[in-house]
Amino acid sequence: MGRLMRDDHGNEFRFIPIYEEITFDGAEGDAKVYIEFQHAIKAALGLLRVNVSLAIRRAFDAVYDLRLEKGGPFFP
Repeated sequence: MGRLMRDDHGNEFRFIPIYEEITFDGAEGDAKVYIEFQHAIKAALGLLRVNVSLAIRRAFDAVYDLRLEKGGPFFP
């Protein structure tokens, strides 16, 4: 989770993870962060969601297929 920001020159974009911007200060700080997060989602131009479990599954399938093709062991 993070924000996509333009650099100082306006030419390139940089992804800034949320943990680099937010500090948590107990329960009251957590509530403020949650409210800010909800506001950011509503004001966002777009949301990108990534299914990491599917990507991992496809990577393991590709490794399996490669080992099967090369005739190597399935488990080293």
